[in-house]
Amino acid sequence: MVGFQTNLKFPEQQRLISMIPGLANAQIVRYGVIHKNNFINSPILLNQFLQVKKHQNLFFAGQIIGVEGYVESAATGIISALNIARLLNNDPMLTFPPETMMGALVNYIINASKTNFQPMKANFGIILPFEQHFKIKNEKYLAYSERALTTLKHFIINNNLNVESIF
Repeated sequence: MVGFQTNLKFPEQQRLISMIPGLANAQIVRYGVIHKNNFINSPILLNQFLQVKKHQNLFFAGQIIGVEGYVESAATGIISALNIARLLNNDPMLTFPPETMMGALVNYIINASKTNFQPMKANFGIILPFEQHFKIKNEKYLAYSERALTTLKHFIINNNLNVESIF
């Protein structure tokens, strides 16, 4: 099972797995174990373009910079790739707006604690907050999403990005 990294003892894993409908008699070949993701201290090493501060021809992306998840890793790969291309073409590099998830992830990893940096998944808690208070979470999340789409549209237009060439 993907994502079954755990520190549970093997008999406890067997007990839990057998509780899942259809898996009561499953024979487990290899149980889950804890794994460690290595990552750099991005708040110290990287700038807002995902570029190494002291070696500006070197860019990073993915789990190594302190984002967790496949989508997050791919998103930072897109940001790095765009900025590498822009550097090579002598164009100004891009910083995605903090109202977008891509911008919020980069903002988190470059501004998090330098002494106790920990990786982060995409979540609404890292997006630039609204000043107004929302009583219903779904309304807040919808407002975040709508603002992000509007902001991203303006970002693409203002930076003359050809979306077809990006995606």
